[in-house]
Amino acid sequence: MFRYILLSLFALLLLTACRGNEDTSINPAIDRTELEQLLDDNTKAIQLLPNSAFAYFNREVSYRALGQNQLADADKTMACSLDTQYC
Repeated sequence: MFRYILLSLFALLLLTACRGNEDTSINPAIDRTELEQLLDDNTKAIQLLPNSAFAYFNREVSYRALGQNQLADADKTMACSLDTQYC
């Protein structure tokens, strides 16, 4: 659980670094392998907590950083449907 919290904070930092930047490529300070691991961890979190808007939000950030915008948009829609603060 502690690892999930740390990875979630990492995702928020990533979102902050990328917000307002139209370039959806990976932040050079973040390794692609780390992003893929974060994506896997967030997918597991969604399996455990399917009604967690925060988990969908975190996975959206990972997808967006990896340039998988359609999947990111789907997770954003899901997060928003669960909690309007993620709209």
